[in-house]
Amino acid sequence: MQLLLDDYFNPTLNSSIESRSGDSAALLGEGWHAAFLANPEGAIQVARREIPIRAVQAKSVRWRSAVDRAYEERYATPWELKYVRDLQSETCRATTTELVPL
Repeated sequence: MQLLLDDYFNPTLNSSIESRSGDSAALLGEGWHAAFLANPEGAIQVARREIPIRAVQAKSVRWRSAVDRAYEERYATPWELKYVRDLQSETCRATTTELVPL
């Protein structure tokens, strides 16, 4: 699978890219998260460069909380915080995925 990432939408933590799936896609088992669960190896495209990656599910509550804070820092305006709260739901937190370069 290939995933096109926009640096604006995905927070970084310790130089790794973290991502979460929205509630509807997570509940339906669709989208990029479901595809990486089926096959964790893929690629991301950053600018014009394709980087092979492995998607690793974040199991640690501590790591998920750090990603929560990263989203809060990245999206700090009042209208953005509404979406941050959605991404902090347990359903979305369960989709926290680290994209590790191979």
